[in-house]
Amino acid sequence: MNTDLKRFEVSAPLPTLPPDGTKEITTNLIKNYALKNYIELTKVRSSETRIHFQRKRGGIYRNTRELSEANRKRCDDLAYF
Repeated sequence: MNTDLKRFEVSAPLPTLPPDGTKEITTNLIKNYALKNYIELTKVRSSETRIHFQRKRGGIYRNTRELSEANRKRCDDLAYF
């Protein structure tokens, strides 16, 4: 289990979900709530009774530019503000 989880403060509590709501209604409620709190979610997996979400840019490093390990490291002479 990952113990390096970051916690973010949100502006409001989770919305109450309707007991007879469909997956689309529930997904829209959760995604709208996340966007109001500046979090972008994506659906990871779904079953009959559950929907699993994850932060859109969360998870593992994705090497989209196919850089080698030596080329993807930052230079020491750059100034970061």
